[in-house]
Amino acid sequence: MKLEYTERSFCLVVENPKKADAPPQILSFNKLTADISDATYKIKPHRVIVTLTKANPDKKWHTINDKGEPNNELV
Repeated sequence: MKLEYTERSFCLVVENPKKADAPPQILSFNKLTADISDATYKIKPHRVIVTLTKANPDKKWHTINDKGEPNNELV
């Protein structure tokens, strides 16, 4: 498993060790809503948890990826 990140993007690549010829599974966001200072992951049974640390903890994120203004309200 490999996690790479920049201030505004991250990419998690998961290889399947049981099937060497299987393509990797990829979770990638190329334009995050705001800057991050760190990205980590933890492997749990049946799941992977990705944690992004905001560079500015006070900034509210309406969504993880930046596609312009949100069309929904925070509740």
